[in-house]
Amino acid sequence: MSNSIKPPVPTFHTPESRARFRNPGNVKFDDALKEKFLQYLSEHGKSALACQEVGIDPSTYHRHIKNDPEFAEAVEETIGILNAKRALQIEQEALKGTIRQQFNGRGELVGETVVYETKLREMILKKSDPSYRETISVDTTVRGGCLVLPAVVSPSDWEQQYTPIIKEIQREQQKQLEEGRGEDE
Repeated sequence: MSNSIKPPVPTFHTPESRARFRNPGNVKFDDALKEKFLQYLSEHGKSALACQEVGIDPSTYHRHIKNDPEFAEAVEETIGILNAKRALQIEQEALKGTIRQQFNGRGELVGETVVYETKLREMILKKSDPSYRETISVDTTVRGGCLVLPAVVSPSDWEQQYTPIIKEIQREQQKQLEEGRGEDE
């Protein structure tokens, strides 16, 4: 016997189970089976488990989600209701707290404390209700311009080439200012 212990392989992922799910005795994913699927889904919200519980391959589920809008809507509604129930339960526990009992070495109850919100509950609440998620918004406004210079121009070359243009622009701006002052007077 080997000393290494291998974790058990989930029955859903064995070749035999995959073959059984591909053709599980000609199980048809009809409306009755879809209702059963939705019941299982409403218990835990895990589509892979619901597929296993009704005996269909997950690819069948995904195909029906894609091709049957009514079923897709029912799945979305079922998960929405489950998430709302989870959020309500967590909100109530956060407000009321949960009682944690403390026992001594002989198993006798020695005390109780009220414990409030845990990180796991907070994470589940954020997953279940988007209004609890943190959002970050960044708004930026950029004003100004950019002068792009060719890499081959030295500062002195740039001065020689663009100084006349800059002086012309400055003269025009000065002229406009003087004309504007004349109109105000």
